Amino acid sequence: MSEIKNSNEVSTIKENIKKLNLGQISELIDGLKKDLNIEEQALVQPIAATKTEEKVEEKGNVSVKWVKMKDEKATMTPILEDIVIAVKELEEKNITKFEAMKLAKKGIVLENIPWDKAEEFKNKMEKKGAEFEIIK
Repeated sequence: MSEIKNSNEVSTIKENIKKLNLGQISELIDGLKKDLNIEEQALVQPIAATKTEEKVEEKGNVSVKWVKMKDEKATMTPILEDIVIAVKELEEKNITKFEAMKLAKKGIVLENIPWDKAEEFKNKMEKKGAEFEIIK
């Protein structure tokens, strides 16, 4: 019976609080905090932290993996030429088209490069009919 009585009492209090204006509600809250010794604590927003972590990850170095040719009509020659150029620019290594083909067959064509450069390379290759993926 005491649970029902408490629920009725709480309901009555809630109904009375609904009749108060904002100033009175603020005064009530301040009084309850003081009487019950309640301290305010700042809440940390986990969403903001997650976005910051994602940005940090994006700025880290990644690898680029050749997946397949998406366009059956596309040839590998321009792709291999671009791999040779990218390896020279981003990894400071000179390789031949034959070596670029070996890299493509193994999968990873670029290693430890900045995220934005990997994204730029991937987009360029997709326009030429090749599918690449970025690996963290």
